[in-house]
Amino acid sequence: EPVHLEGTKTFCCLCCASAPLKVSAMLPVKGYVPGQTMSIRVNVENQSGVIVDNVKLILRK
Repeated sequence: EPVHLEGTKTFCCLCCASAPLKVSAMLPVKGYVPGQTMSIRVNVENQSGVIVDNVKLILRK
Protein backbone atom coordinates (compact mmCIF):
# COMPACT_ATOMS: atom_id res chain seq x y z
CA GLU A 1 0.00 0.00 0.00
CA PRO A 2 1.60 3.34 -1.05
CA VAL A 3 2.08 6.16 1.46
CA HIS A 4 1.37 9.74 0.37
CA LEU A 5 2.05 12.75 2.62
CA GLU A 6 1.36 16.42 1.88
CA GLY A 7 2.08 19.70 3.60
CA THR A 8 1.51 23.38 2.87
CA LYS A 9 3.16 26.48 4.35
CA THR A 10 2.59 30.18 3.86
CA PHE A 11 4.99 32.91 4.94
CA CYS A 12 3.79 36.14 6.57
CA CYS A 13 5.07 39.62 5.89
CA LEU A 14 3.30 42.09 8.20
CA CYS A 15 -0.40 41.82 7.31
CA CYS A 16 -0.33 39.65 4.17
CA ALA A 17 0.50 35.98 3.65
CA SER A 18 2.46 34.65 0.69
CA ALA A 19 1.21 32.17 -1.85
CA PRO A 20 1.70 28.59 -0.61
CA LEU A 21 4.76 26.39 -0.60
CA LYS A 22 3.47 22.85 -1.12
CA VAL A 23 5.43 19.66 -0.46
CA SER A 24 4.31 16.13 -1.17
CA ALA A 25 6.16 12.86 -0.64
CA MET A 26 5.32 9.35 -1.78
CA LEU A 27 6.64 5.96 -0.76
CA PRO A 28 5.59 2.94 -2.84
CA VAL A 29 5.11 0.73 0.23
CA LYS A 30 4.34 1.25 3.92
CA GLY A 31 6.90 -1.05 5.56
CA TYR A 32 10.57 -1.76 4.97
CA VAL A 33 13.08 -4.26 6.33
CA PRO A 34 16.67 -3.43 7.36
CA GLY A 35 18.93 -3.09 4.32
CA GLN A 36 16.06 -2.57 1.90
CA THR A 37 16.40 0.40 -0.46
CA MET A 38 13.73 3.08 -0.08
CA SER A 39 12.46 4.89 -3.15
CA ILE A 40 11.13 8.27 -2.01
CA ARG A 41 9.53 10.70 -4.43
CA VAL A 42 9.35 14.33 -3.26
CA ASN A 43 7.64 17.16 -5.11
CA VAL A 44 8.08 20.81 -4.08
CA GLU A 45 5.72 23.37 -5.62
CA ASN A 46 6.93 26.80 -4.57
CA GLN A 47 4.49 29.60 -5.35
CA SER A 48 5.62 31.67 -2.36
CA GLY A 49 8.49 33.64 -3.86
CA VAL A 50 10.72 32.47 -0.98
CA ILE A 51 13.85 30.74 -2.28
CA VAL A 52 14.13 27.05 -1.35
CA ASP A 53 17.71 25.88 -1.77
CA ASN A 54 17.46 22.48 -0.05
CA VAL A 55 14.98 19.92 1.23
CA LYS A 56 15.66 17.86 4.36
CA LEU A 57 14.00 14.50 5.02
CA ILE A 58 13.86 12.90 8.45
CA LEU A 59 13.02 9.21 8.75
CA ARG A 60 11.44 8.09 12.01
CA LYS A 61 10.83 4.60 13.26
